[in-house]
Amino acid sequence: FTIKNSTLYGSGYVGIYANNVKKLSVIKSTITDCSYRLFILDNCMNTKVDSCVLTKTGGGIRVMGSLGLVISNSEISDNKEEATRSDNGTFYPTYLFDITSSTNIKLIKSNIESNTTSYFTKNSQLINIDTDSDFKDNQFIGTFEN
Repeated sequence: FTIKNSTLYGSGYVGIYANNVKKLSVIKSTITDCSYRLFILDNCMNTKVDSCVLTKTGGGIRVMGSLGLVISNSEISDNKEEATRSDNGTFYPTYLFDITSSTNIKLIKSNIESNTTSYFTKNSQLINIDTDSDFKDNQFIGTFEN
């Protein structure tokens, strides 16, 4: 399945929600102004995002039980998701890359700019970031401030 030269504007809750999809490609496209997340990839294989603008959503990218996500030559910017506390004080952090039980996740030659989440990722061992990716003006808080 390929999405190319498209704009997904305010696509609802999530820009792209893929479940059990093999070889999803998103090329030269923009995902913007979604209320919750840019992507949710659930049990997907060999997903490619190339030359895209992923911006202005209420959160980042969630990857669960997936193999092979490569984001290259893309801009991930101005995505904001604030952490919350429950009534009993439980802290619920947020992540730009929320990765669980997934492997072979790569970020290549991409710009990560002006995003606000608690952390960049839940587990830095699950994502490979090349040295040509640029991080600028992000607010990865790291702790919840009262």
